[in-house]
This record gives sequence, structure tokens and C-alpha cells, in this order.
Amino acid sequence: MSLVIINPATPSADLTYEVSGTAIALDGPHVLLGAGAVALLGAGTSSLTFTNNLADPAAIEILVGRDATP
Repeated sequence: MSLVIINPATPSADLTYEVSGTAIALDGPHVLLGAGAVALLGAGTSSLTFTNNLADPAAIEILVGRDATP
């Protein structure tokens, strides 16, 4: 992967996702651009776990990009 964008409809410190056991607040859009930045999510990460401590349901847009050339 070379691009990951996680964009919450309603940014909040009460909306988080977990990476390697660490909760990261979605207090705004998170944009990871480049293989080095995406590697911050952890090697071999195939899923992210989100936690919503808001009173209402949360909407989150996720965009993942990769190099399509073989």
C-alpha cells in the first residue's frame, strides 16, 4: 500500500482505531502517503479495529491506494 486515508464524518477524540495495541484518536482526517508512512500502521496489518464512544453512530470513509504495476 502506498496511501491510506481515514476520514471520520464527525472527528472526535471519542472515536479511535487501534494500531499495535495503541488507540489513536480520529480527531481529524488521517492521511498516510507513501510506503514509509503506511508502514506506521504495522507490517502485515490486514485490519483496523475502530471504537466509537460517541452517543451516535459514526461514519468513517477509508481510502486505500496501491501501486497496480506488477
